[in-house]
Amino acid sequence: MDENKQTKRESKKISAVTAVIVCAACILVTSLMTWGAALKTMSGGTNTPVGDMLIYTDTTGENNDISAPEVSPELSDSSESENKSSNSENIITITGKNNSEKTPSEIYAENIDSVVGITANGITTNIFGQTTKTASSGTGFVIRADGYILTNYHVIEKSTEFTVTFADGKTYDAEVIGFENEFSDIAVLKIDTTDLKPVTIGSSDSMTVGQDVTVIGNPLGELTFSLTKGVVSALGRQINTDGTPITMFQIDAAVNSGNSGGPAFDSSGNVVGVVTAKYASEEIEGLGFCIPASDAAEIAADIIKYGYVRGRASIGISGDDASEVYNYYYRFYGNRVGQIKNLLSEGVYVTSVIDGSAADKAGISKGDYITEINGENISDCSEMKVILAALSPEDEITVTVFKDGVYSEAKLILDEYSPAESVNTNSGSASL
Repeated sequence: MDENKQTKRESKKISAVTAVIVCAACILVTSLMTWGAALKTMSGGTNTPVGDMLIYTDTTGENNDISAPEVSPELSDSSESENKSSNSENIITITGKNNSEKTPSEIYAENIDSVVGITANGITTNIFGQTTKTASSGTGFVIRADGYILTNYHVIEKSTEFTVTFADGKTYDAEVIGFENEFSDIAVLKIDTTDLKPVTIGSSDSMTVGQDVTVIGNPLGELTFSLTKGVVSALGRQINTDGTPITMFQIDAAVNSGNSGGPAFDSSGNVVGVVTAKYASEEIEGLGFCIPASDAAEIAADIIKYGYVRGRASIGISGDDASEVYNYYYRFYGNRVGQIKNLLSEGVYVTSVIDGSAADKAGISKGDYITEINGENISDCSEMKVILAALSPEDEITVTVFKDGVYSEAKLILDEYSPAESVNTNSGSASL
């Protein structure tokens, strides 16, 4: 193995990005559910101690059957192995027209008809082929009178049937118009009705630390249309919910599982944030996080008009963390896994390549590893997402590829990411 490459990987300093709990979706596995379990495990994932803090990792319904590298398990003698919508067409209007100070009671009364509860039902399949029915609950809010509703992507993730419920008890079946999960956590639903009352979306750019914020949502999926109140605690937090840091602002208003996707209002009744995440620990309270409403509205506008968010860079692959593939083999070969040829423990393992994409043109194929972009080491998919998020379509980059035991470099011109073109043969893979 190239000693320089090995040294680079061993000396890599992974930037610390705050891990959080995604606060939506009380995912209820129908075979076992108690209130205590819902409060503890939230979405049915795993709780991992990190220092004195309990960090939540959502694993419900993930297919953990990693596609193994297409190399025979031969043992060797050595250990080598931004075009965002301007809203000019009034897809979504960001006005912030409400400027008078209102009490929380007035904000609630004026907006309760615009907030909805969302129930998502789906079927998950584990690595043994067994299926389990799941249900999750979250919150959303009306952004257009003709039936468009904004929420978090993780509220509707891995589900196929969606029901929207209003405060007056009316329910509607909903369809997913689109979503963005690789660079944000926003989804748009559509229900078949008109004359709805949309919220007023304010400019979150003018927020200040200390200003009042009011939240309406459905904590635990059962305490529907609850109001909590607090202040903006901090701005510009880089919060990592699922591999990619998202810029959010921090609030101390109480938010819980089921609040995800709900609106956070300023003191004039304008929506300034989308409740998305929180810290979870018995010792910690008052640490909730919201995606700024201005960002969410621009994303939603692109989703409604184009079906996806334009201006995102992509090289045209789906990939898994190299460590996941390495662990897959470790289950079968134990300590001898280090002797398997063409197997790395760091990098992004390519599970599929889009025909005609930048990666395809550069000769990258399934089974390769991407270990660097522009000289910057990549240990997993999340680091690759961060790098791509800072780039634009048509940018030229240099990637280091590990193919058949040999490192090489290739130059490529980045594509624009489109969900319609993304190839994801493995449900656990990331589109990159």
